[in-house]
Amino acid sequence: MRPSLIKFLFVLALSAVGAEAGVVHGRDTPATTTAAAPKAEISVTTVTSKSETIQMPAKSTSPPKVLGFFPSELERSGRNTEEPFPDGPQTAAVPTTTIAAKDKVVYTKPATISAALTTSVPTKAKRGTKDKRQFGAATVADIFIPIATTEPSAIFPRRTTHQVSRKNVQELDMAAHTNKFYANIFLGTQDRPVVTMPYSVWWSKGDVNGQTGLVNPWGLSVAHVDENQRQYGPTNSVGSAGTGAIEYYYSPIWVRSMHLGATEFSTSTSSIEFAKLRQFYIRVDLFSNKGADSTKKIRSHLCLGQGFVSSEYFGLTPRIESDQLFSSVTRVTTGLRAGLIKYKVTLGDGKRWVIYAEAAAANTAPFTLTLVNNRRLQASGAFFGVIQVAKVGSAASTTIEALLDASAGGMCIKSEATGQVSGSTGSYQINYTRQGGVGPLLMFALPHHVTSFEAATTAAVKTSYTLTSLSKGTMTAVVADQWRLREADMPTNIGWLPVKTGTAAVFPAAALTQLAAVAAQEIAEDFNGQSHLDSMYFSGKALSKFAYVCLTTYHVLNNPALAATCLTKLRNAFAIFPLNQQQYKLAYETKWRGIISEATYITGDNLADFGNGLYNDHHFHYAYFIHAAAVIAYLDTKSLTSSQGTTWLTANKDWVDTLVRDVANPSASDTWFPIYRSFDWWHGHSWAKGLFESLDGKDQESSSEDANFAYSMKMWGHISNQPAMEARGNLMLGVLRRSINTYMLLHPQTSPHPLNPNPNSIHPASFNKNFVVGILFENKAHHTTYFGVQPQHIQGIHMLPLTPVSNYIRTPTFVQGEWNAFFSNGRAEAVTDGWKGILFSNLGLWKPRDSWLFFAATTFQQNWLDGGASRTWALAFAGMLGGASP
Repeated sequence: MRPSLIKFLFVLALSAVGAEAGVVHGRDTPATTTAAAPKAEISVTTVTSKSETIQMPAKSTSPPKVLGFFPSELERSGRNTEEPFPDGPQTAAVPTTTIAAKDKVVYTKPATISAALTTSVPTKAKRGTKDKRQFGAATVADIFIPIATTEPSAIFPRRTTHQVSRKNVQELDMAAHTNKFYANIFLGTQDRPVVTMPYSVWWSKGDVNGQTGLVNPWGLSVAHVDENQRQYGPTNSVGSAGTGAIEYYYSPIWVRSMHLGATEFSTSTSSIEFAKLRQFYIRVDLFSNKGADSTKKIRSHLCLGQGFVSSEYFGLTPRIESDQLFSSVTRVTTGLRAGLIKYKVTLGDGKRWVIYAEAAAANTAPFTLTLVNNRRLQASGAFFGVIQVAKVGSAASTTIEALLDASAGGMCIKSEATGQVSGSTGSYQINYTRQGGVGPLLMFALPHHVTSFEAATTAAVKTSYTLTSLSKGTMTAVVADQWRLREADMPTNIGWLPVKTGTAAVFPAAALTQLAAVAAQEIAEDFNGQSHLDSMYFSGKALSKFAYVCLTTYHVLNNPALAATCLTKLRNAFAIFPLNQQQYKLAYETKWRGIISEATYITGDNLADFGNGLYNDHHFHYAYFIHAAAVIAYLDTKSLTSSQGTTWLTANKDWVDTLVRDVANPSASDTWFPIYRSFDWWHGHSWAKGLFESLDGKDQESSSEDANFAYSMKMWGHISNQPAMEARGNLMLGVLRRSINTYMLLHPQTSPHPLNPNPNSIHPASFNKNFVVGILFENKAHHTTYFGVQPQHIQGIHMLPLTPVSNYIRTPTFVQGEWNAFFSNGRAEAVTDGWKGILFSNLGLWKPRDSWLFFAATTFQQNWLDGGASRTWALAFAGMLGGASP
């Protein structure tokens, strides 16, 4: 599709602002000394007024390239099609032996039955006595202190090579991020978009454009697309289950709204380099000919949320281009602060942009932009200083321009997070470092930021200036060098078991009898056979499953002998992993710096174990081990077996800590791992995709497994007496609760989540009928999975695993709406594999009695459980929410 060519009036304002070194630039009258302007390739008529200079070029005969490229297919780069649990039944038949019924147990909140932790050695408490310490209620002034700064243990063999090289990365001897927003620029073809929100940028490499036949410019290209440029999927997909929801929506890529380049750039001599691969930003250097003169370059810092796309020029001649064609370019000569140069631009697609320039002290010539042709503006000579571009919108706005004028010249060159907790309230800050300008930075905030801002930051929000993000709703301008955000309802009351609000749950004697029989059956299973697999993911799921069985046996059944048997088997099954004796060892690789499965090296398959070797899904994989370890360490303090106190914890702490460090190293002081590989404190959730390029950017497929990592880390921090780690886990859960219920769990507009009062402002209303996003990309929302398209696949991947924080993240109202839309009227009963158990476990968050009856039924089949779920835990969970009683 291509719109008919509109007749455009092309207007250029030719600035002649400048002076010799030491003289202020940006005066109201043009400088008297100018460099020779580049020769125009089109006929131009000049008109001059008191406040602006206008040139009127001849009408263009070539259409603007408005549409860009549409990546409509689900991009499977870095993804295989394996389901998230092994095929086949994972449990044996229920034993026929009868277990005597106990008296009924009144189940109280877990905070009243867990041991008080006042020192490194937990003290034993009687069941039913109140815990004197909640799960993370302490005050921690700095939650980002390092876990450790020591080299990873030699138990992890060193791998000094990796399948993916650091293309053009300057800093080779340091940990580098693998899952952050900018990875496309150093992976694969290196020309996939980097989504800074709301803009996307990419390295344009001077090749031939396959759509237009024109030669692409060399340099840094910039795009912003609006909602009316989106493409929408069909409404009759299998996964929509007749809801009428669209399957996906996405935005075109490579829509070159603006391009920052230089006349000296060429495909034969120019090069790109990267440095400062940090959490929220990266530095990009574009050299005209580094071998001849390394000082001649353009330097850009790409920061999440940047209000301008900024480039610092070092002695190169600026060239600014647009595939949309310049319909009007006007130089503003009044109302600006001294030294600031401004152009107002209207593109052929009708969108308004501004261009700012501010010369550095080293600049010796005036800065002038001349329209060379309808696609190109060119400066009159070499420039030292900053050039910035920003989009105003689809219409002119003096209010927005005033905001941009006040912040122009200021560039984000660094950003980092700090955080604190006190009680159930956590605070975190995004701290920006500004270079240049005279006022605070203008940045853009996502919806979940705005709803969690503290008062001081809320006062800096500029609601008059908004731009559309690619997949997360409308972004709002904030003028501040620091953002302060707060979560006031962290789950400090949630520990080893779920919390029920209201009256206490009751387990009648008959229910306990049945639960005990099921637990005995599952404890009799082969722990080793289910967990000693060729996949860290599947192995960890099995260990975590049995950990929940052990917890149930100890806390709900109050059967220390059976719990001891369970613990012994779990500990023995776990033992091979810290010894690194599993089928594929974990290795520490030194190129990117992280703990990865050796399966990729041995098999040659980059997708082995879901791409673990290329840093896919580490927060999913390692969470299960961290949780299992936390439960073992906890039960080990209960004197259930011959190993008592902190013996097991002491022996295994370093190994478990290393897994946490790989996924969520909190400090730059720990140089062995990047800071927060997976979780993104700016986006509010993790990104699962590792070192694979992608047209649609990073993605996340399972919000529930994201929460599972934060929960597992919290509980490991709790039992290992690491208050800062526990606090981070709680705050991450608070942030995840907000972001998941804003971007991934799609509440109806009529029953919004309290943390997201306007759901239809995030995704299109026609997409919200899906109830879950499916796969959330930076550029796309796609109601599907990589492994299946049935409703149970798409909805279910956001349900598993069932954890004590499941009902913290998912509300009963949401579960009810999702169930009625996709699984009511016998549709859930028609599922015949492990997804069936997932669906009915999730049902317990809304109807715990129905969930209990499903798992308690004599007709229950073992193949309805996936490899990471147990019938014991499903029954116990439903019972603890009140489902065991009629």
